[in-house]
Amino acid sequence: MKPLKWILGLIFAIALIIACFFSSFDLLIYGNNPGFFVSECEKYDCLTDVGIEKTDLEYVTVEMFDYLKGRRENLSDIYTTINGVPDTQYFNEKECHHMADCQKLFVGGMKIRAACIYICIAIILILFAINFVQIKENARRLAKAFTATLSNLAHGMIAGTIEFFAILLVLGLLVAGNFDKYFTMFHLIFFDNDDWILDPTKDRLLMIMPEGFFMDCVKYIAIIFAVMLIILLAASIIYIKHEKKNSINS
Repeated sequence: MKPLKWILGLIFAIALIIACFFSSFDLLIYGNNPGFFVSECEKYDCLTDVGIEKTDLEYVTVEMFDYLKGRRENLSDIYTTINGVPDTQYFNEKECHHMADCQKLFVGGMKIRAACIYICIAIILILFAINFVQIKENARRLAKAFTATLSNLAHGMIAGTIEFFAILLVLGLLVAGNFDKYFTMFHLIFFDNDDWILDPTKDRLLMIMPEGFFMDCVKYIAIIFAVMLIILLAASIIYIKHEKKNSINS
């Protein structure tokens, strides 16, 4: 049973780490919406490029990210004041088509996160059941099964987080070395049309999302994700050390 429990622990770790990855993105964008996005626009002077006031941009931002999460049907009915002209349609047809594709990725990512959480719960229950059956003595059987399950999960987390740290480091070095190349590669992989190729001189979506914005997003998501991995790794190591100490004392 040991190999099976180790495999289940590793699968748990991978599923939880994937859930953390999507949560990192969610925290960055939606944890401070529209604050983060608007601050990025101010940083890159996007308001001047678009000809929009901060309050109007905040409105567009909230509606745009609500759309990406599937909370509104479309973007074509978003109107605001641009260059002093009220009731101006913000997104053009091509931008709306591209954002529809982006919405599929966003919603798909949230579904993957939910599936990973369900997998984690299922593995916890399976491991607990296995450990409970394996423990023959009745004294504190539930507690011992729970402790054994935590141990299985902790060992899996250590292996999983170390692997993902290595992957994150390699990917970080690659992207930092040639951001444009991998940014383009991402779009070629996940989009089957050219709607993502926008004109920065006339497409307002690209005006409020310059390359610097995406670079900052990648950087901050990597930081949030890394912090989550460090917490998971530290908690797992601390638990295993505590468990070994208790076993020695007993």
